[in-house]
Amino acid sequence: MPIVPSRARHIQELLARLNSEKAAERESAVAQLTLLGARAVEPLLGALVASNPLFQLGGLEVLDRLRDPRALPEVLALALAPEPAVALRAVSVAAAYPEPRTAQTLAKALLAGPPERRRAAARSLSRIHGAGVVEAVEPLLDVLFDEDEDETLRLAILEDLASLDPPLDSRTLPLVLKRLTASHDTALGARAQALLRRSSRNGRAGGDTLPDLLDRLGDPTLGAAEAETLAPVVARLGATDVETLHKALERSRSPLAVRVLADALGAAGTTASIPVLQRTLERLGYEGGEPLPEEEAMARAQTKAHVHAALAALDSRIALFDLRRLLAAPPPRALPLLLRAAGAIGDGSLVPALARLSSEHPEHFEACAHTFAAIVRRQRLRRTSAALRLVRTQDRPVLDAFWEKARGTKGKIRARP
Repeated sequence: MPIVPSRARHIQELLARLNSEKAAERESAVAQLTLLGARAVEPLLGALVASNPLFQLGGLEVLDRLRDPRALPEVLALALAPEPAVALRAVSVAAAYPEPRTAQTLAKALLAGPPERRRAAARSLSRIHGAGVVEAVEPLLDVLFDEDEDETLRLAILEDLASLDPPLDSRTLPLVLKRLTASHDTALGARAQALLRRSSRNGRAGGDTLPDLLDRLGDPTLGAAEAETLAPVVARLGATDVETLHKALERSRSPLAVRVLADALGAAGTTASIPVLQRTLERLGYEGGEPLPEEEAMARAQTKAHVHAALAALDSRIALFDLRRLLAAPPPRALPLLLRAAGAIGDGSLVPALARLSSEHPEHFEACAHTFAAIVRRQRLRRTSAALRLVRTQDRPVLDAFWEKARGTKGKIRARP
């Protein structure tokens, strides 16, 4: 269907806003282009590769949401772009296109470049191999067997391959594991040995059981990349044995293990999980207590954010007061999860904290406004609602801006003066 002139002009206006210095304008343009769907793809692709990084990041966000097959050549071109942030985003988007040519480009991204892009390329290669692209496994094995390669990257690749669903070929994985047991990297060799024993015991490649994975979570050598890989597997296996997840969380003291288990309970837990998660927060310490060194405080807040997100997923308000305090000054890495928890709970008492956060840190306005809109929808807030009277005087301009933003959601929010 041809694009009518008025619609074409509107699309061009939205594309121009992807270059805006204001994050709110860029995010609004991304959302509207996504709603336009296939009609916006051709104009976007025509401008994508030759535009500046700001435009490219916004365009990749649109393409990631639309998953239009026409976008693959441009996505692959940007996967090797000189701008690190653009290349990293494009490498992740490429995982949605399981084709041999995708594997070829991702293999190039895996060979060299910033560590973050190499890790993203490895993850995307694993995903498209799991989707049936056999060409994707060779570059992964090349890195995995190279003793001069980065140890963290090799371990992450091993975990990706071992946890594929469906798993790596049952004849191939044992051979890979046997070779890696002799690696000079002791952590990699030990992990390969453990996987080999477990696959042999379970009679299938990558045959980790839930107890196996929980043992690994308790290992002090567990790294963030491996924990990220284990998280969805623990959630899937734990769905049929929630009580085991409860016991594991009760005894866990490692921040990474707590995050993985909290995420799993958020996905698979029951009302019986709520007191277990509450006790976990108590162990971590509620906000407002004795101050901690900055690095330790940031790590604790990030771990608590995972627990709050799990409680919110279970529709529990049991730790609202702690969530309010965390929102007052959240570390950047913890903020997305905390806002997701606040939006899911939808309690009006969180609005003053959101307004204060956005007032003191304007760069978070868009995310806070989105969470505010979710709270308004859920609790049917009005401008005169009692919870909003607690917003500080100096934060009221931000609250007004929240309402203005809420009015632009096509009638989903009906705020009354």
